[in-house]
Amino acid sequence: MPFSGRSPHLLIQAVIAFAGGIAWTAYLAQDPLFLFPAFLLLALAVFLCWLTKNVLLLPLLLLLWFVCGLLHGASLQPPRATDSLYQLFATGREVTLTGTLLQAPAVAADKTRLLMQADAYLAPENSIPAGQQDSSAAPQPPAFKSARGKIELTLRGPPPEKIRPGQRLLVRTLVSRPKALSNPGGFDYRKFLAGKSIWVTGWISSPAHITTLPTDDGKAFWRKLRFFPEQVRYRINQFLTAHLSAGQSSLYMAILTGERAALSPETLENFKATGAIDLLAISGLHMGLIALGAGSVINWLIKRSTWLLIHTRPGKRRFISPCPFSAGTP
Repeated sequence: MPFSGRSPHLLIQAVIAFAGGIAWTAYLAQDPLFLFPAFLLLALAVFLCWLTKNVLLLPLLLLLWFVCGLLHGASLQPPRATDSLYQLFATGREVTLTGTLLQAPAVAADKTRLLMQADAYLAPENSIPAGQQDSSAAPQPPAFKSARGKIELTLRGPPPEKIRPGQRLLVRTLVSRPKALSNPGGFDYRKFLAGKSIWVTGWISSPAHITTLPTDDGKAFWRKLRFFPEQVRYRINQFLTAHLSAGQSSLYMAILTGERAALSPETLENFKATGAIDLLAISGLHMGLIALGAGSVINWLIKRSTWLLIHTRPGKRRFISPCPFSAGTP
């Protein structure tokens, strides 16, 4: 870059700017909506200064890192909206929630984890008191109130077979905030969930407390498109569970789809002891599988067109394909 000779400590300066942005989030007002537009404007200004070799490139770049720190720090702050699950359920409370299942259920030996985006909760206190109701009128159902936020639900036992990613659910659950770190230096589960924008958890005692809701909201196509990857992941997990033994299916699910909930503690310890635990994480192996499939599809499409075969260089076809042997000259 043009200022690299004048700024040998650019990495240190960028780290300080980023850390300063994270620290400054404690002084921000509620819901700083200006951060993302400011990030886009600064990114555009940095790009233009880089093209024109402007002297303002370094200060603008450091300011961009500062705004990135603000964005990251704001994402780790508890939500302050009054209708957020975090503010509604400061203490443990059993409620009825409605929402959308975001991911395929993570099924373990004795429990299941569900990630749901909540949109409402049952508020029976809003219903008309029994003494004030008209005896001739039909009884009024309890009212639902708005609620926003992700919630990680833990279910005792396996989930109902009918639930799929993207479906709307009605669940009866005990909602509470995750417990804070107790042992110094130990794993902080609350911060781990906060990194995924999850601020509350729920406990479901029985699969009977989960039911599906209709999703005919006029956005069926976009809903299917949004949850298509999770649907594929769910079907792969179901296929492996149905056709392999418990030990084999859990291992294949961890490698192919990144689902590690069903792995036994002994298997995890064996992978840790051999230094091969990265095979069970979403890493280069999974990106390689995606690249393999995408490259095969692209090469298949190229070979269907004579014009593309003539006007596409073999070198470029090798670049877009992870299989060099399939991208040779026709």
